[in-house]
Amino acid sequence: MNSSIYNRIFGGGALAGVIVAVLLAGFVQHAEAQTLEITSPSVPEGTVATFEITLPHVYEFDIRYAFKTEDGTAKAGARDYDPKSGHVVFPSGTTTRKVGVYVIHDRDRNTGEDFYLKLYNLETRGLARGVDGWSSSVPVKTLPAEKRAKARIHGGI
Repeated sequence: MNSSIYNRIFGGGALAGVIVAVLLAGFVQHAEAQTLEITSPSVPEGTVATFEITLPHVYEFDIRYAFKTEDGTAKAGARDYDPKSGHVVFPSGTTTRKVGVYVIHDRDRNTGEDFYLKLYNLETRGLARGVDGWSSSVPVKTLPAEKRAKARIHGGI
């Protein structure tokens, strides 16, 4: 930037440097604010609650999270939903995956219950040289170590 234009806009001096630093910090924070997203489905009983998980970027290495369902007001097992656990894997270049959880149709008149899908134990493959298989030793700055999303169950269909 031309220094005379810079001085006209920002007034020059130390204050100008502070203003530029604050503006740049805002841009950097915005870029870092992008993170993994998980939808919060709302479904009737007797259907599948589908959580869509979206990474903030395309990565050149594989990403894997362990996942499990957790009770809220809805209870796992024969009562409200089938508990589920496992891994969700994002191969290199992939940004979206889905996890479905069956919601049990019962005879109770529920006004609304909820349960959670928890992602945890972030691992990568192909990020660190010399490391074969999955590893959690190298953190990925733009991804949380864990995250939860809520599913809402409403009356039967």
